[in-house]
Amino acid sequence: MKIRTAIVAVACLAGFALTSPALAQDYDFQWSTIGHAGNRPTNAEETAHNPFAPPMGAVGYEYRLAKTEVTAKQWLEFVRAYAPYWSGSRYDSQFIGNWVYPANGDPDLPPDYRVDKAAENFPTEMSWRMAARYCNWLQNGKRPERDAFENGAYDTSTFTTNADGSINDQRTHTPGAAFWIPTVDEWIKAAYYDPNRYGSGVEGYWLYNNQSNTAPIYNAPWNGGESNGGVWDGDDWRYYDVASYPNTHSIWGLYDLSGGVMEYTEGMLRSEAREAYGSDRYQQFPEYSDLIADYHLNTSPDVAFAGFRIASIVPSSGVALWLGLGLPLLLRRRRHHV
Repeated sequence: MKIRTAIVAVACLAGFALTSPALAQDYDFQWSTIGHAGNRPTNAEETAHNPFAPPMGAVGYEYRLAKTEVTAKQWLEFVRAYAPYWSGSRYDSQFIGNWVYPANGDPDLPPDYRVDKAAENFPTEMSWRMAARYCNWLQNGKRPERDAFENGAYDTSTFTTNADGSINDQRTHTPGAAFWIPTVDEWIKAAYYDPNRYGSGVEGYWLYNNQSNTAPIYNAPWNGGESNGGVWDGDDWRYYDVASYPNTHSIWGLYDLSGGVMEYTEGMLRSEAREAYGSDRYQQFPEYSDLIADYHLNTSPDVAFAGFRIASIVPSSGVALWLGLGLPLLLRRRRHHV
């Protein structure tokens, strides 16, 4: 009877892990698992163009990253859900991003929002703090209550700014979170690391995020381009859907690491700034932005400076963690009773 009880309890535990929104829900993202846990960081040769760059890219666990940046259509769902709690302007880009607009501007009418149909699959920008709330919302199964946005991966009660401009924001996501803004090491590894960079089984980092030591070709997809990170004659202001360059990606299958929008990380170089990596469309010198370990900073966590791609746990490892913690405890209890 005791054995049967333990087995049933473990089965329930496993079932909870498999059905929990935080552990099992993919939502509408396409994911890549970043493996080869325990990889080494960059060396001086791989960041020789930036002598001040510290070693980076070492990650001791498997994790997932969305293959593409958060799109305007995905952001619209968040904007509509958070709108009842937003007290700022309906036109504030830190909240609505680039391609979402108020359906009405009358403050006496309930807020509603729409997305430009032609831009639904464009990457969008938002503030870092709003990106953090988006992660909380996913963490909490997209519940509509206010607390679902304010805690989970990040405690937004810490999102305050001092008189000197320094911020008190929670630096990194809460341990055990299922969705978060990538760390610098997670982003660098996913963009540049290759387990076979110098030959079979010889790990290392490419200089550019297109599996190459040569900058991608900046042009339209139909003109042989590999990124819209730069300018070219006749198409300087073009936006494209995510993954419009399907042949340009990292070893791990991530698209638009060059071009699209710059991407937030949890990194901080100054007390008032978050780090964003990669290049966005229409940069004058994108080849520098796409180089490994080149820094770009957000001057305020409340400004729509960049976009981001979601980081997540690998679901199977979440189940394994639940089972690994639960089964020994249950079996120990059973032996104690016997």
